[in-house]
Amino acid sequence: MKKITDEELNSLQTMTAEFNKLKTQLGDLSLQKHGICLRVEELKAEFQGVEKSLMETYGADSIINMETGEISNTTAYPNVTPTANDFVILTDVSDSDATKTCTVNEFQGFFGTHTLVKTLTTAELLNSFTTPIILLPAQGANKIIVPYGTIVYKTTFNTQAFNFTNATLEYDSVTLNTVGTTILNAGSTYTGLSNVSPGAGSVVGNNNLLFKASTGNPTQGDGTLTINFQYRIVEI
Repeated sequence: MKKITDEELNSLQTMTAEFNKLKTQLGDLSLQKHGICLRVEELKAEFQGVEKSLMETYGADSIINMETGEISNTTAYPNVTPTANDFVILTDVSDSDATKTCTVNEFQGFFGTHTLVKTLTTAELLNSFTTPIILLPAQGANKIIVPYGTIVYKTTFNTQAFNFTNATLEYDSVTLNTVGTTILNAGSTYTGLSNVSPGAGSVVGNNNLLFKASTGNPTQGDGTLTINFQYRIVEI
């Protein structure tokens, strides 16, 4: 019987073996692909479960930073301009990392500064010579309240202007700032600025910071006065 050459036979056998090997590998790949597709579907279901849980906990509009875990959600947590009495959240490392709060003013005080925003009522203003208004209470023995920088005064006019001669911010009988009649007796709502300028005198601490009409109670007026300034507590 006539035969092909050994070289030709060897070539055919080699190609056939490789072909069969590739078919086997292709079958294996098909099985792997099937397994991968199943795992993808499982992961989708798991992700949807986690996503639902996170949405229920943090809100549907939450955006999570996948590197840091930080949450951004301006719908559930809208941006606001904080006031001194607003609260911030912090972690107390001295108490097993418990979550606690403090006011913006208290947080600011940690860095050595505080902010006062106080609105004086009509009744307080009309009696502010006889009974000076406490803006800040005494802070304790050997502690002085030290306002600094610019004080913002806002007179909110109602129906009648006040008739102050002027008024002062005082600490331990030392005048820190004189409030003029342009601000105090404004015939319309008025905002004015005035720099802290302490007068001469010795202070001993543990005193109230006061607003006081200078020469007598005003006899008219029905508005309010809002005072806004920064201050430090200095221990002597």
